[in-house]
Amino acid sequence: MPVIQSIKVVSYYGVFIVVPQWTKYISMNKNGEIFAWESKPQTNSYLWYVYKQERFRLVAFGDPSVIQWKKSLCRYYANSAN
Repeated sequence: MPVIQSIKVVSYYGVFIVVPQWTKYISMNKNGEIFAWESKPQTNSYLWYVYKQERFRLVAFGDPSVIQWKKSLCRYYANSAN
């Protein structure tokens, strides 16, 4: 019986984070919440969001004094373990 992997490990600003397999983007909100996204999110003056009901999940917390949240969006390809 084949095992289907539902998670992957990615490097986000030098830290390894476990995210869902469907993750294509990762970003950090102004308050330090780090989210995994299935589709590319948009941003406003405080956080990242999507208009459609796509999958997203809180995966970690970061330090807003280290990572500029408005520049925190990173793309991860489906077949890459980054």
